[in-house]
Amino acid sequence: MGADEASRHIGRNVRLAVRVKADGARSRGRTRAALVHAFNKVFLQRREGTPRVSEVAHHAGVARSTFYEHYAGMDDLHMQALSRPLSALADAIAGRGDAAGLEPVLQHFWENRDRARATFGGEMHAKVERLLAGMVLGRLPQSVPTPALPLRLAAVQLAGAQLTVMRAWLAGESHCAPRDLARSICATSASLRSSLFTARANGG
Repeated sequence: MGADEASRHIGRNVRLAVRVKADGARSRGRTRAALVHAFNKVFLQRREGTPRVSEVAHHAGVARSTFYEHYAGMDDLHMQALSRPLSALADAIAGRGDAAGLEPVLQHFWENRDRARATFGGEMHAKVERLLAGMVLGRLPQSVPTPALPLRLAAVQLAGAQLTVMRAWLAGESHCAPRDLARSICATSASLRSSLFTARANGG
């Protein structure tokens, strides 16, 4: 085999390996998306409790063993399923979104408030708050010159403040329209961010 032929052979193998890797990534992405979709469907259909792995795997059309290739357990999948609707909340809290983008998410939570209460309260509370705080942290400016708190703690405070009011709202402690709550979350988050990111600069 000459040098040119060897070079072409190596090139073909490299291209084949790249295609195989890309196909594998797409397949994994489709499986994960199917599991998230199945979880959402089963979770909203159930009146209480967390779906079983077997239920979700069945609705996704995969084996239980395949489920565990992608997720450690149901809580792991639950957090993945939450990451999409919570992204609009994280955007609003971090100042990268607006009330118009948040309102449909809050409307969805309100329409499914029995399940939302179970998600945002009880044993899931700490996991949801940790997830949201991490999402907020990734959206905050990383070059704040004089933050009042380390950014991680600022993200925890911002996320916790809005989850507290959302839990009270979902529990029916007082009623307001999703539009009004969305506006309040945006406005109060802006005020809290301003305080957190200017207090030390002003000697606070």
